[in-house]
Amino acid sequence: MGKTDELEHLVGEGVIDAVHSRLMSGKEATVYVVERAGHLGAAKVYRARDDRTFKKVASYVEGRNQTRNSRDRRAMSNKSAYGRGLLEEGWQDMEFRALRIAFDAGVRVPEPFFLHENVLFMELVLDAGGAPARRLADFPYDPAQAQALHLEIFLQVKRLLEAGLVHADLWPTTC
Repeated sequence: MGKTDELEHLVGEGVIDAVHSRLMSGKEATVYVVERAGHLGAAKVYRARDDRTFKKVASYVEGRNQTRNSRDRRAMSNKSAYGRGLLEEGWQDMEFRALRIAFDAGVRVPEPFFLHENVLFMELVLDAGGAPARRLADFPYDPAQAQALHLEIFLQVKRLLEAGLVHADLWPTTC
């Protein structure tokens, strides 16, 4: 099932009303502009493990998939098909929970709404004209603007740390 097919399946289930466009694609997921109840949002569709362009997923899931069920722990440790599925679910759930904690702490991140299957639904950040906002890296900055932006990012990272979170992948495309 392709990514747009997957979203069309969610339209058929009534989870979303429409898929408008692909917003961006990265190593772990593709983000689409979707509509639900008359509002635009973002749907982050996670790639299947075999379709991702990065292979060192262990660093993303290490320590995140804690379970009391010994069968599940063994399956994750042995990396059986069932265990890999549990790891994937845990990774996506952890991202959702981290976004929720960050948003609630006042960090400037999109508000996460819910996780359904392998799709994270969240706020679509818009510019003043109502279009999806561009990435920070897409703007030219003079030295004063760059210094002010650096301070703002520092303060956001500080707020993230105060919420008990660390983002180890702070790239210009994720700020």
